[in-house]
Amino acid sequence: MVGYVTLDDQSTNASYSGDWGVVLNDSPSYENTEIRPERDGASFSLQFYGHKVAVRGVRTNLSGGIQIAFSVDGGENDTVTFEAFESTESRLLYDNELWKSETLGDIDEMHVLTGQVSSTSDEKALFLDSFRIYQASLDQQTISSGSPSTGISTGTSGTSTGTSYSLPPGMEPTVSGPYVPPPSNSASRATEAFDVGAWAGIVVLIAALSRLL
Repeated sequence: MVGYVTLDDQSTNASYSGDWGVVLNDSPSYENTEIRPERDGASFSLQFYGHKVAVRGVRTNLSGGIQIAFSVDGGENDTVTFEAFESTESRLLYDNELWKSETLGDIDEMHVLTGQVSSTSDEKALFLDSFRIYQASLDQQTISSGSPSTGISTGTSGTSTGTSYSLPPGMEPTVSGPYVPPPSNSASRATEAFDVGAWAGIVVLIAALSRLL
């Protein structure tokens, strides 16, 4: 299983500079929001904890020619030129993967993703919607929101299968539903020992009462 957490474009982990327009109450979007670069030079940065990151958004029939130069930790730019989305059914393509990094390492660490927009204008439209943060620590376990536990620290309530790690504020599990850990072998043995001892005590008590009667 590949594990990731999803951050909204309005997460406190993300910051924007230059001219951006925020779209609210757009129900197909993640958390009903998205953000659009309106001028060349608009940029964003995202702090994340993991070993890979993907940017997801909305392409439109007016996205053609817009460019974003993506970079992680100040490394070499990876510039993407977007194509317009054309369909007979819709002019909007939601939850589209706009860019995805290479694996940044075998372990989860803090990284900074940046993006610099060019070749855009009022007549063009491309929207950032969410960020997927892939984590090595999640690849072999299931994360769910629910009652707090000592296995995970998310900034919100959450549980895990037992591996400890920390997430920056704003990172939330993507799968809902409480996780109930199975009882350990030692706990089962303790319960069995208690049951045997309790029954032995009852038998002794009955025998003692029988002698008194």
